[in-house]
Amino acid sequence: LTIILLALIAGCSPLRLQVAPNMRGQNWSMQGGDIGRTNVARETLTPPLAVAWKYEAAAGFGSAPAVTAESVAIIGTMKGEVEAVRLSTGKGVGGRDFGSAVAGTPSLDNGMIYVPLSHDEESLICYDLQSALPHWRARVGGIETSPLLLGGKIYITTLEGKLQCVDRSDGTLLWSYELPRKLRTAVIRSSPAAVATAVMT
Repeated sequence: LTIILLALIAGCSPLRLQVAPNMRGQNWSMQGGDIGRTNVARETLTPPLAVAWKYEAAAGFGSAPAVTAESVAIIGTMKGEVEAVRLSTGKGVGGRDFGSAVAGTPSLDNGMIYVPLSHDEESLICYDLQSALPHWRARVGGIETSPLLLGGKIYITTLEGKLQCVDRSDGTLLWSYELPRKLRTAVIRSSPAAVATAVMT
């Protein structure tokens, strides 16, 4: 039993990248690809297209689970795991269990990933990909959407019907706006988007 446990531990690589991803150029660092969630990629594709590789995770995915930077995709699962996959080969290069479903899409910038959790007291986590440690955790309510990174702030929508703004450096809640009940359902499952400096839900 001890040998099996040691083998399992040895086979689990932490979610760590030796070098912070280069965020210049064509990256897909947030759901929708940019602050407007436009879902537009400016690349030329030449048919016929063929499957290059398949990656099998241990759990299901949300509707838009992955973000990419440079040569790596970061993928969240409904089991609460965030995994890094090499884009050229489809091989996993590390992962971490955050303990609650990642139904939304993580956001990525400057070696940090911002992980939204569906059901956890500390439901927004800033995780350092180089140290493989959480940088901060924020108590903002359950999230099933993608964090919007805009300047030094992070905007999130929650299952409690709130649009919230968090300080990007330390996770401090700066303000919270609860949508009037007559204008919303009990939860918000659409990610915030922005045009210039105006944030929309």
